[in-house]
Amino acid sequence: MITIEAVSATIGSFTISGSCAKTSDEQVTLPAEFGTGKLDTDHFHLKIVGKIIESNEAQLRNDVVENYINKQRQITNTARLMDETMTREEKQKF
Repeated sequence: MITIEAVSATIGSFTISGSCAKTSDEQVTLPAEFGTGKLDTDHFHLKIVGKIIESNEAQLRNDVVENYINKQRQITNTARLMDETMTREEKQKF
């Protein structure tokens, strides 16, 4: 979940928020030492799950940048463009 809030004297306040969810699975071949006492099974499990979590985090971070940050920039730039091209009367009506 991400929320971006901004307040400015010139544009007022706005809030953009949204959420994104990802799922992932991975099949792992267990080493021959698994379950024999020679390998720490908890450490092995955490190592595999940790890699999946980090991979999903990177994907989610990229999704946030692509979807939310760029959309916010697009909205802001559209408002600026309108402000530059509108007449004084249009601005008052707007």
